[in-house]
Amino acid sequence: METEKTTSIKISTHSPFQKLKAVAIGQTLAEDIFDWITEEKIKAPMQKILRETNEDMIEFKRVLESVGVTVYQPKPLSRSILSNNEQIPHVPLQPRDVFLTLGNLCYQQNTHGVYDYMKDIVHEDCLVDLFNEVYGPGGASFQGHELISGANSVKLGKHIIMPADGEAGFVHPDRPMFDHLINKWKQQGYEIIQTDDVGHTDGIISFIKPGALMRVGSSAQQEKELFNKWDRLELGSQGWMHPQMNKWMQEKNMVNGRWWIDGEQDNPQLHKFINDWCDHWVGYCAETVFDINTLGISEECVLVSSYNKEVFDFLKKHKVEPIIVPLRHRYFWDGGLHCCSLDLIREGEREDYIT
Repeated sequence: METEKTTSIKISTHSPFQKLKAVAIGQTLAEDIFDWITEEKIKAPMQKILRETNEDMIEFKRVLESVGVTVYQPKPLSRSILSNNEQIPHVPLQPRDVFLTLGNLCYQQNTHGVYDYMKDIVHEDCLVDLFNEVYGPGGASFQGHELISGANSVKLGKHIIMPADGEAGFVHPDRPMFDHLINKWKQQGYEIIQTDDVGHTDGIISFIKPGALMRVGSSAQQEKELFNKWDRLELGSQGWMHPQMNKWMQEKNMVNGRWWIDGEQDNPQLHKFINDWCDHWVGYCAETVFDINTLGISEECVLVSSYNKEVFDFLKKHKVEPIIVPLRHRYFWDGGLHCCSLDLIREGEREDYIT
């Protein structure tokens, strides 16, 4: 997939709040992807999702560039390049769910061709294909429970925060990729913090600056002890308390809690189409609090997708400026600003922010 700029970035990123210099952001598809659909009750809302998401990503890029960040982004995928006109491809909107940038490396654990654009951005010496490194060419196929990405592996200097994902923890015979990487990271001087959470860590905890963090719910005792010197804001499910979300709560069973489109509550044809044909587009937004899914620009600035008084008061307390970048369909894509971006270069070296 062609990008608007091609270069050869050498990765350097150690935390979520050191000054951001270069970032890759995602993209959706061109509206003509759904030109073949004849049923207007399906076609119109699907085209609207793509059109408005593309508009929001244009605004995302504009804001990033306005604060001095270099942005790399693939162009929208059009129907003309597909071998099958009725194909519904994966959407390269959330690079953080596929890639992990850590130190001077960019790890990839996805074989979908729509994400090949990263090869045009990142220097080949920095790219690590986890399939080949762990299994070897032609080795075992992907196992979903081994997912390692920047969404569930949040870097904080010399520490990496990850969910245990079950009682067995990270390392056991069915998870050779975790075994391989965690041992490798420990050899490189990283320390792994294992949380009791389930799901993407970047939808659960957000490190705003040294000494300040936001978190969904209360953390386990071990985590509290590690961050006992940090000021924390513990959020509940505020992202779901907005009045418009009451409509979704009434229909969540119809969509299995996975996605929501405002104004389409009484459109069973659309519900069936998405559930049958776009299952690979949606996540499980019922577990996501988007107020946490922020993108740090520096220790003085952070991008957020909506206004939340508690969050804004906390940021003001720590002298951090919030900039709102709307993502109107985040409840459909199950992805916030952090998911839709991948930091490539941040100023500074790897530091210890805890001990």
